[in-house]
Amino acid sequence: VVLDVAGRGCGARGGAGFPVPVPAAAMTLLQLGNCVALAYSPLLIAYRRSSLSEYNAFWRCVQAGATYLFVQLCKMLFLATFFPTWDASIGVYDFVGEFMKSTVDLADLVGLHLVMSRNAGKGDYKIMVAAMGWATAELVMSR
Repeated sequence: VVLDVAGRGCGARGGAGFPVPVPAAAMTLLQLGNCVALAYSPLLIAYRRSSLSEYNAFWRCVQAGATYLFVQLCKMLFLATFFPTWDASIGVYDFVGEFMKSTVDLADLVGLHLVMSRNAGKGDYKIMVAAMGWATAELVMSR
């Protein structure tokens, strides 16, 4: 893709060297494809180049992603039930309340422990399955 002087996207050069403009809708589609490729291709490459594809670990990664979703749901329910928001006076920081809210993130460690303890195999396999499933589910849910 060639950019003209104004920074607009242009396609290949037309006759006599002049750029042929690309419609805005096509440029938006190219941008979408670029963003999707940059976000998801590292995970795909890591899965293909590691030994996970040889072990047929796809469904194990899906199970790790489902565990991620379940842990996030439990964290949200726990935070909404036991730590409701309230209006504090201006300039007052509730250190103890914020510390207690941040300790809920320990549920992620419990979830990762569950994923790694359910998988049979050597240590590298367990770590890769847990990491690929967890990271892919987080990418899908947060982007």
